Amino acid sequence: MRSDIPNRKADSSKKESGVSLSLLTACSLFSLFSLVALAILVVTYNSSQLVVDNERQLLEKQSGTISDLVLEDHIHSLEQFIGFLSEEISLQNKKQGDDLDEIIQAAFFTQKENTVNFIAYLASDGKLVSEINTELFAFPKIRKHIKQAFPNESSWFWAMENMPSTRPPAVLLYYKEPILDKVTGRLDGYLVGGIFLNENISLVRQIRDRTGAVMTSLLVADRVLVSDSDEATKIETNSSNSDPVTNSSESHSGHLFSNPILLTYFPDANISIQSVFPRVAENSLDDLYLISAVWGLILILLLSVFSVLVARTLFLKPLMELITYARKVERREAHPELTSSSIVEFNEVGRNLKSVLNALQESEKRFEDFANVTSDSIWETDAEHRYTFVSRNGAIEIQLLESKILGKTRWELDGIDASDEIWLAHRAQIEKRLPFKNFIFPREVEQGEISYRSTSGKPIFDASGEFIGYRGTSSNITTEIESQLEAEKIQNQLRQSQKLEVVGQLTGGIAHDFNNLLAVVIGNIELVMEKGILGKSDEKMLSDAMRGAEKGAALTHQLLAYSRQQTLQPAVVRPCEVIVGIESLLRRVLEERIELELLLGDNWSIKIDPNELENALMNLVVNARDAIKGSGTISIETFDIEIDEAYATSIHGFTAGNYVCVVVSDTGCGIPNDVKEHVFEPFFTTKEVGMGSGLGLSMVFGFAHQSGGHVSIDSEMDKGTSVKLFLPHAADDNGAKQLET
Repeated sequence: MRSDIPNRKADSSKKESGVSLSLLTACSLFSLFSLVALAILVVTYNSSQLVVDNERQLLEKQSGTISDLVLEDHIHSLEQFIGFLSEEISLQNKKQGDDLDEIIQAAFFTQKENTVNFIAYLASDGKLVSEINTELFAFPKIRKHIKQAFPNESSWFWAMENMPSTRPPAVLLYYKEPILDKVTGRLDGYLVGGIFLNENISLVRQIRDRTGAVMTSLLVADRVLVSDSDEATKIETNSSNSDPVTNSSESHSGHLFSNPILLTYFPDANISIQSVFPRVAENSLDDLYLISAVWGLILILLLSVFSVLVARTLFLKPLMELITYARKVERREAHPELTSSSIVEFNEVGRNLKSVLNALQESEKRFEDFANVTSDSIWETDAEHRYTFVSRNGAIEIQLLESKILGKTRWELDGIDASDEIWLAHRAQIEKRLPFKNFIFPREVEQGEISYRSTSGKPIFDASGEFIGYRGTSSNITTEIESQLEAEKIQNQLRQSQKLEVVGQLTGGIAHDFNNLLAVVIGNIELVMEKGILGKSDEKMLSDAMRGAEKGAALTHQLLAYSRQQTLQPAVVRPCEVIVGIESLLRRVLEERIELELLLGDNWSIKIDPNELENALMNLVVNARDAIKGSGTISIETFDIEIDEAYATSIHGFTAGNYVCVVVSDTGCGIPNDVKEHVFEPFFTTKEVGMGSGLGLSMVFGFAHQSGGHVSIDSEMDKGTSVKLFLPHAADDNGAKQLET
């Protein structure tokens, strides 16, 4: 809202005294030079660190190369050993029995230390003939792997098997060479020689001595097989967390390098060597720069303290004065004062701020007045659709705002069914940041009453285009909605009444004409039967025709009852006496599984045809019986009631006055809403073919209206149905005035 307060320009002719910004700029430059000196120190440190990093990378590369060479030397020695042994076996032609075992054992025990840990001879079909090794545990998986490897020429293989308890897995690098018959060239078998990597401490120490490391570990698939230190577990942990690019990390004692080895021989084995090298140059460099950083930190701290003291005096104090003034305005203090500053620019800002805050305060007061006098409420929500502001008016108290509205979303308010389809659609709309208009929703308020509100809103965005919430208005339209629903209810009743009236007129006309035709048919049949000139078979057929005609007459009687054109024989009776008179008949039509209850409390008399009332009750009880599946209860209740004008006008064709209400209720299956609209129509039935004519309730409807009364149905699925007959009180009733005394 644009303020109507005129802008007051500052009086530029008045010379303001104070400190200029040039002095402040000089102080700022001094601080900047200090930061530059610190930056130079940092750059120098980083440059020295790059040199150290290069040396560390070179050391890492050398460590990997030397480790690879040491293991390849073992590989070559093992190849030569197996080659010499296979030649000896071929020359002596001893490929089985004790002689073969003696040759293999002699070669195993006379080898150079740690050249081979496993020697085996396999027949050409893969069967193990002779074997010797240094391990104390069996390794069936490794043996199976050796048997299943059938190379055409000498080849290297590897196999791994998990060991029991906490021991490292057994890993065997083995060389398999086929042995051919010198005469026939036929394959006689395979000679296998290998070296175990697990717990091979001599191999690890040899690598450590060659590389100059302080600690070395041999790993397969990041699992430590052997280490020359008790910190193997720590090495394994560092290995799993090492840098994926450099394969190096920093341990507490030095540099930790991880290098893959023997990729040429075993590319899929994931064998690696981890070595720890002491930190020497880094420690000296760190000490030097630590001392330099401490002195630099002290210098910067002193400069910072000095700058804070200067800024506190020149900047922070005037700024706090401006903040204090703004808070006074916010608290609506009377005549807040703004203290002058020693800086010209701050004084100018203070005057502009004072003008803006005064204009804003006036604009806010004007908006608050408008919002509080309007009949609609004005609201605002945040980005999470929670109320942050709702205008107060006579209908909304401050306590209600704070406890039940503010901080909640629209669908979190009391009395809201958030699972309803209208709310799901509304939430989907506002999640898309779309404006909405006249969103109408019901809300349950105190004592079960329903309130209807209509709300409209539009999304709001900040200067950067980010969504920050909604603003809009809300109106209470309960009166309008209730009036609309009442009008629709009366319109539907009028439409239903007109439809039933038209159907009644049509039914009555057809029934009269049909009744006249039946009178001719019945009269002629009676004349023929009185002459007695027919045989027995013809008389039987004529009797059947007579019974059919009489049933047609009964049907026309029911149709005339619905169309309110039947001939009634009214009499002044009390409903309770009529019901007691047919109680035994009613109980006979019910089965033992159904209980009949009579709650007779009427005192007034009515003027109706008692026979038609009995027929109506019989029809209602039979329908109630058919609606009960299994055991249940049918109750007939009577009571006197006075219908006021307000209730009577809500039902088409119903007039105010005194009535006796007869209610027939059951505990049956109930009537669906779509069926309840048609139950009074003639020939409408939900029963199976042959189980009902569909004229029972239509006859009750016609009887009630022809008697000047009304009939209504209340039903709830799976709970039961109640049919209410409102029959007008007889004016000449002698004992009818008891309720009025």
